[in-house]
Amino acid sequence: MTKSIRVSEPFHTYLRTHNRDGETMEETLCRLIGDSSPELNGSPVRPSVAD
Repeated sequence: MTKSIRVSEPFHTYLRTHNRDGETMEETLCRLIGDSSPELNGSPVRPSVAD
């Protein structure tokens, strides 16, 4: 299952500029937040204080 998230145009541009060849956006996000092994059981990658 996949989910969509909404981000601002400037943030999307930022992600695209940091996206490596052959890397998914999920992989880019995990790399940028410093987590290379997200939970695959439906839990968030990192707990959020404000949701």
